[in-house]
Amino acid sequence: MATRPNPTGPPATATEAMACYAICAPGVERLAATELDHLGARVEGQERGGIPFTADLATLYRVHLHALLLHRVVVRIATFRAGALPELFRRTRQIAWEGWLAAGSTVDVRATSHQSRLYHTGAIAERVALAVAERLAESRGRNPPGPDLRDRDPAGHNLRGPARRDLPGGPNASAPKSDDPGPAGLPGGGESRGNTPGGGGWAEPPPQLLLARLDENRCTLSLDASGALLHRRGYRLATGRAPLRESLACAVLALAGWRPGLPLLDPMCGAGTFAIEAARQGLGIAPGVERSFAFQRWRTFDTVRWAELVATAEVHRRTTLAAPIHGSDRDPRAVAAARANAARAGVATVVTFDTGDLFNLTPTGPAGVVVLNPPYGRRIGGGDATLYRRLGDLLRDRLPGYTYAVVCPTPTLADATRLSGRRVLLTHGGQRVVVVAGRLSPQIPDLRPFQ
Repeated sequence: MATRPNPTGPPATATEAMACYAICAPGVERLAATELDHLGARVEGQERGGIPFTADLATLYRVHLHALLLHRVVVRIATFRAGALPELFRRTRQIAWEGWLAAGSTVDVRATSHQSRLYHTGAIAERVALAVAERLAESRGRNPPGPDLRDRDPAGHNLRGPARRDLPGGPNASAPKSDDPGPAGLPGGGESRGNTPGGGGWAEPPPQLLLARLDENRCTLSLDASGALLHRRGYRLATGRAPLRESLACAVLALAGWRPGLPLLDPMCGAGTFAIEAARQGLGIAPGVERSFAFQRWRTFDTVRWAELVATAEVHRRTTLAAPIHGSDRDPRAVAAARANAARAGVATVVTFDTGDLFNLTPTGPAGVVVLNPPYGRRIGGGDATLYRRLGDLLRDRLPGYTYAVVCPTPTLADATRLSGRRVLLTHGGQRVVVVAGRLSPQIPDLRPFQ
């Protein structure tokens, strides 16, 4: 595949490679890079919270259909130098947005700036939004929308005449909120949004997210290919006390050594995310098969190729599991939520949940995998060392030979388990957690403090 480093329009052929960036939870980069490689992407490196890679359109579709570990994927449209607002506007307007976006598209611009002359992210978002809107209007033979803001300085002063009104629907307008912190490739500075002018409010379908990153006076413009965050599979309406994102749950399963065909126990199941994600993998259900994506609204979208990929994924679906998957919780409300989520996820007939105390845990066989995510966090409290020591003792005594992963809120509590596995730092909901993972042995190791 030939790669286009600084494209000004969409790929000329379906096999032409595009520069892309996958956003994941910090700490998951190695696993995410391996997943992308298995899906046919060409991984270009690893950064904190993200993986740069190249892919053609079919590979981009495949990543969205099958990726378990990612939060979002963006396509890098162009990179250029921009030390002033007129230059930013001009270079953005030169891009053939009409080749990517359909007529009438609404664009939500999210801007960040780091060590750049253009530091006012509101002005950056405003200019980019206006440039895209003018280019799209011109391509349809219409007059450019909105006021001329191209020559205002970052403080909002017009450099060629009297000050003019704000861009309709600009960064001060009400915009949908997102719990996505943005890619690691967009660090530093403030963040603002602007959107292409519209008739008030947000049009349907949802706006196309456009990321504008300035770093040392170089601007990178990227289109979000995903839409809603990729961990949102669509089944989890009921949540427990400390729910993990589905993508992070899959990362913990991988760290525990679980794969389809192995028994799985989750004795603190909460809303059932571990068990449900494992069951869906065991049945061969593609994570993205039941949802839509932003790239499906692009002019480049190949409906035939997408249908072929979905059909292939459906062929590999199964109706039974090769090994049992079981979750339990002492809270009957959590068990009810897990069962409801399993029904929505299409796995209610193959995964079991029941009410039971963790310390009555019994193995399902001579070997398997156990995962634990004890409730923690600001709303719940982090637990104490005695609880985590008891957890470690329980796992060693009841499940020798099993592989495991335990999510701990602090390194101190990870050490309190006295489990000898490796420690992996992950970020979950803005909080750093420690996953202890390994194989259970009856002996208590002589642990050094967490480094």
